[in-house]
Amino acid sequence: MNRKMDTAYGINRLESKNARAAIIQKISADFNLMPLVAEAYYKQISTYFEQHADVQLTSGQICYEAVAADEPAGKHIALAKKVSCRLTLNDINADLEVLATYGLAGLRCHRILRLTKEAYDQDALLSYEDLALLLTTSPATIKRDIRYDKGEVTATAIVDDILKTVEEYFVITLPLEKLATGDQLPDERLLSYGQLVWMAVPIDEYPEKGKAIIKTRMKPIILTYLATEDIESFRNGFTSRQLRINRLVRWCHQAYDQGALLTHLDLAVLLNVCDAVVNDYVKEWQSNSGQLWFPTRGNIHDLSGAITHKKEIITLYLQGLLTPTIAAKTKHSKEAVDRYIRDYEIVKVVRKATADIDKISQITRLSKRVISQYLDLIPQHHLQTMDENLANSAPSDKATHQGET
Repeated sequence: MNRKMDTAYGINRLESKNARAAIIQKISADFNLMPLVAEAYYKQISTYFEQHADVQLTSGQICYEAVAADEPAGKHIALAKKVSCRLTLNDINADLEVLATYGLAGLRCHRILRLTKEAYDQDALLSYEDLALLLTTSPATIKRDIRYDKGEVTATAIVDDILKTVEEYFVITLPLEKLATGDQLPDERLLSYGQLVWMAVPIDEYPEKGKAIIKTRMKPIILTYLATEDIESFRNGFTSRQLRINRLVRWCHQAYDQGALLTHLDLAVLLNVCDAVVNDYVKEWQSNSGQLWFPTRGNIHDLSGAITHKKEIITLYLQGLLTPTIAAKTKHSKEAVDRYIRDYEIVKVVRKATADIDKISQITRLSKRVISQYLDLIPQHHLQTMDENLANSAPSDKATHQGET
């Protein structure tokens, strides 16, 4: 601080003329403490005040001191650690509904459950005496209520509380941006009988060179492990192979509809088979159904040896369809469709100059496997024309080379 400014305006003296400085001075004088020690006491007392007195309340709530949940039994109440709890004495909507349905006794049971749970969620425990004081009744009445004298009322309240807990802990959360808006979770996100939660790679999480799965973004999805059609299969007779294929197809489409993709390894773990068996199942389903498109991560993200998605996209492209139409028919993004078409055209152009896959790979910077897939999609008469042109150009190239020599 500028010394001249401090001297001229007395800034240090002005800063000491506030409530904080006055309290520290009072503590120092009353308890015969050094100012530094008095300030330390002030800071600690301020912390206590924030913990026990500065509690934000809303309508119908009360701040109540209760024994901490981690305090052992048998300790004198005066020595026990206390926790300031925010308790809801009156929830106008819920309480009036309970009162109208179950009367005063039912309302009291309902409030006992709410108060004890709220305290427990804040790491505190309420005693019979605490509840009697809060509800303006006797400890004997509280004990009688807790002994389930109003069984229907208490059971209903317990079930409601259990369902609320289930919703809180067994619902797959929406993305953070959705949660931030306070949007209510849709019912379809609740797990039901026969369903399970699985972590899968989002559709827009594209693979990168050297990117391990541990560094890949994942998202939780819901898969129906046991569906009604599975039970019908048991009833009508089935083969275990067909049941696995049906489940595999269902899971892949459910994952895709939720914006994620399953790998062959995911399916192998879920089906308790090896990934080679999964590959056979996929091929069998495609052959029997006549559908080439199948939403696994290997197909959509071009990680496997499958050419089904390329073949379908390029076939539609050769038929003269535009990108938006192809994207809609194949359930791919427009960007992905354009990428397949671009790579196909590049491979076709380079193939006109050379039939050597190694050279094509060097020029296009595509893998040999991918190049082979695109070459298989070039119409046969086009390939024949390319080979004839290469054969015709070979002698002239040789003659030119000899002339230069």
